Amino acid sequence: MAIKVRFGRAEDVPLICSYILQAGDGLFEFLLGGIVPGVDPKRLLRFAVAEEDAVLGFPNAVLAELDGDVAGVAISYAADDYGIPPILENMVPKSRLDRVGDLLTSRIAGTWYLNTLAVSEKAQGHGIGRALLEFSAETGQALSYERMSLHVWADNPGALRLYHDAGFRSVRTIPVERGGQLDHSGGMLLLAADLPLAMADAA
Repeated sequence: MAIKVRFGRAEDVPLICSYILQAGDGLFEFLLGGIVPGVDPKRLLRFAVAEEDAVLGFPNAVLAELDGDVAGVAISYAADDYGIPPILENMVPKSRLDRVGDLLTSRIAGTWYLNTLAVSEKAQGHGIGRALLEFSAETGQALSYERMSLHVWADNPGALRLYHDAGFRSVRTIPVERGGQLDHSGGMLLLAADLPLAMADAA
């Protein structure tokens, strides 16, 4: 099966939002659910993804196509741009931000940051995640970044295997109180790796 990786376009916005929600695995539902009556988290995310200058904007996304169908999405940008945007601080209840505030502000300055990496369930096992990770890393390297960083749920063994095989190592564990949409054990891990990644050693 042929994998093609390309940058996001405006018409990809709804699809990119779906993959962001998948990658967050409850995080965005926790933050955005119910804050605007009648508007679900996916619709709220669209505003950020449709904004070309936003960190989650579609120009920062890459899409992997498997035999012509989109099978995965990654979003990456400078880690120095990672944090809580003012609009989020103004809209999201303080109690929610306090619960995940450490997660939303922890970063490794001067690295290239992988915000999102998600692969459709039916495309698992075809190398989509590896292709997206490699493309994102090469993008950062082309911009003269020497390290790459990311967050991953500690109870996501598939993602951890991919990242560890590529040379990522844990820098910090970020506790996240479990409950509701945040149904994860072990909190969130902040990982980092030198660029270029050790993709040749990946299984």
